[in-house]
Amino acid sequence: MKLLMNIPTKDRCEILKYTLEYEINFLEKYNISINILDSSDDDRTKNLISDYKQKYNWLDINYHFYPSDTPYYVKTIDTFFIGIDEADYVLSCGDGRVLTEEYFKQLFLCMNKGFKIIVMEIDDVSNLGNRIYYPDEQLKFFRDCSPVVTLLGGATTHSSLSKAVNKKELLLKYKDSDIIQSGFYFESIIKIKDFTGIYISKSKVAIPNPYRKFLT
Repeated sequence: MKLLMNIPTKDRCEILKYTLEYEINFLEKYNISINILDSSDDDRTKNLISDYKQKYNWLDINYHFYPSDTPYYVKTIDTFFIGIDEADYVLSCGDGRVLTEEYFKQLFLCMNKGFKIIVMEIDDVSNLGNRIYYPDEQLKFFRDCSPVVTLLGGATTHSSLSKAVNKKELLLKYKDSDIIQSGFYFESIIKIKDFTGIYISKSKVAIPNPYRKFLT
């Protein structure tokens, strides 16, 4: 199974660098590709990605430039569509969310079982435990998991979810929302007939980024 990580960022080169440095061995082990969606005001992030391409010639990492005034929702929704034809699953992830090997281990186990959406939470704040959702439980999944999937990095989606919705329609419908990613999850999971989802509570799936206060 091929996993693609799409990471939006802006003026947070040190945060992104720490995340990539921590995850670099896992990226190689699991053959994970990365797209960086950057709207920084300087070239530090661009140069960082260029350095990574030279330092790690095996790493499939690509840089996508956005003007600095690009609205948040434009980059966010793009994280669900860029590169989907080359991957089985897409993880839209915040630049400061530092994922552990335990995260990737559990993620690939779930990917190989064919779940359409995979949610892993550090703290089970909703007391859901570990739970599987079946084809007639899309709305139940959304009600249970929406607090988690509002964070970029909260969910990994099968590429069929991105192919089930129209990006332009999503932008028009949710462009004034700060949580357009939730709109994507809702619109996509109700449109696929073979929906299955899984929620996993794990205490060691992410660690703090010292350059960032929160696990986002």
